[in-house]
Parts: sequence; C-alpha cells; structure tokens
Amino acid sequence: MSQYRSVTAIIPQLLNVIPFTELTLRNEIEVFTGTLWNKAPEILSSSDCWIELQKILSRNILSLHEPWQLMVLDIFNGTHQE
Repeated sequence: MSQYRSVTAIIPQLLNVIPFTELTLRNEIEVFTGTLWNKAPEILSSSDCWIELQKILSRNILSLHEPWQLMVLDIFNGTHQE
C-alpha cells in the first residue's frame, strides 16, 4: 500500500527554501495554508489540494534557474533528499 503525502507536510519545507524576497509566492502559499485548517486528512492528500498548490507554484515560478527553484520542484515532487 502506498503512502499518500499531505500537502500540509510539505508546505513548511517549501517555505523554508523560498526566499523572503519572493513575497507574492510566499503570501499565496500562506493564504492557501489558512484554508486547510479544517479539511479532513484524506482531502489534504487528495489532488484537490495538490493541484491548487501546483497552480500557485506555476503562477509564481516561471523558470527553474535558481537553486531554490529546483529545490522547490524536488520537494513538491517528493524527490528531495535531506
């Protein structure tokens, strides 16, 4: 049986690598996080939440040139090794 990741588990990891200069991106993620507090665990692991987070990232990260951008991609995809 595969383990599904909750979107709330990776948001802190994303915020740890996104520079504070990326105000819009950080703000959109924080606003999105505020909408998750009362959602059931199965919803937090569903495509509904993941797609919304993906839209936020796609709107704000237009290229993958900076190391933090690549790390965000790895964290989102679940390929980041700490």
